[in-house]
Amino acid sequence: MFGKKRRRPITQIEVWAGEKLIAEGPMEEFQFQEPGIIAMSNKLFNDSDPCEIHRGAVRWQALLAMESASGGARVSVDALEPEVKAALLPEATTFRVREVEG
Repeated sequence: MFGKKRRRPITQIEVWAGEKLIAEGPMEEFQFQEPGIIAMSNKLFNDSDPCEIHRGAVRWQALLAMESASGGARVSVDALEPEVKAALLPEATTFRVREVEG
């Protein structure tokens, strides 16, 4: 009750180009590339000009796909569907989704 507050873990995404870390941050703040957003919106909603609701749904689907493929390990972007892969930086080769202390 009066002890130290426990911090909730944060889900973090890390993206590499070869051995160089090129992007990292909390899952909620991770930015996807527009070509991937459009491609996923076309696939999910047949919508090439997605509204904010469709963008949010596409973003969530991409995050879930990445989290599922990674399982905490660093894996190749080739493990992702082409639309999700297109949402990452073009030079991305591997990524990881993991829990870190908040």
